[in-house]
Amino acid sequence: MGTLTAVNSDATIQITVDGPAESTFTVPQSWVQSTDNGKILLGHTVEDVQSYTPPS
Repeated sequence: MGTLTAVNSDATIQITVDGPAESTFTVPQSWVQSTDNGKILLGHTVEDVQSYTPPS
């Protein structure tokens, strides 16, 4: 389970994933497939999220 922690001006969103090793990831807003009942569904796998590197 994760929490949306920021919507950035460069068309990315920041997600904090809960758990013993709390991690924060930044992914493109275009990865958001849908929003419903306060939840965001991404159209990508957890592995995609973990390995995404925003362009510099």
